[in-house]
Order: sequence, then C-alpha cells, then structure tokens
Amino acid sequence: RHTLNYDLGKLKDAISDSTRALLAVNLLGNSCDYKQIKEIVANKDIVLLEDNCESMGAKFQDQYTGTFGLLGTFSSFFSHHIATMEGGCVITDDEEIYHILLCLRAHGWTRDLPDTNHVTGRKTGNAFDDSFSFALPGYNVRPLEMSGAIGKEQLLKLPSFVAQRRLNANKFKDLIGEFEFIDSQEEIGESSWFGFSLVLNESSDFTRESLIDALAQNGVECRPIVTGNFLKNAQVLEYFDYEVFSDPINADYIDRNGLFVGNHHCSIDDELECLHKALSYL
Repeated sequence: RHTLNYDLGKLKDAISDSTRALLAVNLLGNSCDYKQIKEIVANKDIVLLEDNCESMGAKFQDQYTGTFGLLGTFSSFFSHHIATMEGGCVITDDEEIYHILLCLRAHGWTRDLPDTNHVTGRKTGNAFDDSFSFALPGYNVRPLEMSGAIGKEQLLKLPSFVAQRRLNANKFKDLIGEFEFIDSQEEIGESSWFGFSLVLNESSDFTRESLIDALAQNGVECRPIVTGNFLKNAQVLEYFDYEVFSDPINADYIDRNGLFVGNHHCSIDDELECLHKALSYL
C-alpha cells in the first residue's frame, strides 16, 4: 500500500508449483524490490518479466529497471520519460526472443530476420521469396522513422530528464510532508519519478472526491493511479480466464482513496505551489 508495488508477502504465498511466469510492474517510476523477488523465485522454473513503462531510468542496487527480467517493456508515449509521441520498445538479452519480437512486430513476416535465425532456422536466400514469407501470427507495431529519430535524440537527454524529475520529487516530498492526512509513494531504490501519488490515509476526514475538487479548482490535473484495482473492470474481465489469489485489500484502498499528479523533466516550482495551495484548502 505504501510503495504501490508488490506486497511481497502475498506474492510469496501466491506462487505455487504451477507458476510459470511473474510480471513485475515498476509503478510510477518506482522499482520493485528485485532482491526479495529473486529470493522468492530462486530454484524455481519461473520466468521474470518486467513492465517498466513508467520507470525508464529508475535503478535498484545500481541496476536499471527493465533489465532484471527476460523481457522489459518501455513506453515513449508523450507523457513518459522520453517521448516519441506514440510507441515504446521491448528489450531482452535473449537472441531467440529478440528474433521472435522482430517477426511479431512486422506482420509475422521473416524479412527483418537475419539469414540464420531462431524462428525459421535459415531463410531461403531468395530476396523475392523472403520478402513475403510469414512464420508467426503478427502485428504492425513498427515505429515510424520520425518517431525513431525523435527517440534517439530523446535518449541522449534522458539522464538530464531523470535528474530534473528527481529534483522536482525532492521538492514534492518536502511539500507533502506538511499534510499528515496524505501518504505518498515510498521509494524503493532510485525512482525516476514518473508522477506523484497522493493517497488519503485513515486520519483524513474528507473523501477523495473532495481532494479532486480542490485540485481542479486550483488548476491541478490528476489521474487515477493507473487503473487502481483492475478487478473493477468487470466487462473486460469476461474475456480472460483468471484467478485472484487473495482479497486485494491494498489495491481496493488505493483505488478508493488515491490519485496521482504529474511530474516533468523541467522545473515545476510554480505547479508545485499550485498543488500546495490546493491541499491547503482542505
């Protein structure tokens, strides 16, 4: 409830002999505790995957998040740490997975694969035949050249972007410390501070709706903390075969009492002053 990431006790209890994969989400720039996660899955045939879309540039024990698992996903949507307007990427150090991803991102065809690869073995060597040879069901999720060009330049600026976000976060933590009725995200490792969570605790004598109204009246935009408790999305869950291990009491609490406001890679002193003013209304 305080880090907004895995409850590691419940995670440990949820893993069984049939568990084959674990998806760790680094939420709002905050790394998961990979030391404990690796201890939990040690000597088990479990693949670790990472959703690092909100945490580019974050670190845990001097290692970048998104590089602990077999796969790490990153987003470069316009509100994220770098922006290509749309899109993102998947990283891996497994060559076979890399070849599969090359194939999947472009209709399932083989033309982007090296001549010797882990999907087809060897291509025919005939450029005409190989140009429309399909090996996997696929999608069209190739980035545009313009997005790629923007992204390459944005990556050069990423260290300075993350550094400024951390400066903003220090000011936010000083500000939020004045309001005992609000809990914010506890940092694990070195967060890259995608945004700032505000979760009303039990000492609060008002509702989240009152908090949202106060923010809106002072020109401060806010969002739910990702989706909150995803299980509330009953309509889409009809399409999934799933089980819930235990009562998600923390997700429910955050869903009812939490929200987040944005951060930026430029100074947001004026915006933080607006936030302070809005919270002082309560």
